[in-house]
Amino acid sequence: MNTKRVNAAADVIRRAMANGRRVPAAMAVALESAQMLMSPEIAAELEQLRARVAELEAEQHSTNEALADTTVAQRSAEASADRLTRLLAPTQALREDEAAEVGDA
Repeated sequence: MNTKRVNAAADVIRRAMANGRRVPAAMAVALESAQMLMSPEIAAELEQLRARVAELEAEQHSTNEALADTTVAQRSAEASADRLTRLLAPTQALREDEAAEVGDA
């Protein structure tokens, strides 16, 4: 039960009764005028839409987590590649210098 909706409906009924409406149909008209009534088809569609929204929100959450994990892994791989480059680049430069010296001799 949604207390907020029940209280809102009770308020509409109370105002209808204060305006002299005593017949249940008149109170139902007041509820319809306040857009508080819906057909069973609309109610079912509303429930389906709410379920779909919840499903999409859960999917978005898992997608965001996967994206965050991928980003962390990519940054880690980039850092590892940078470290490896810093380790190998000076060695490669020395090898090139040695080859140049041997070629000059």
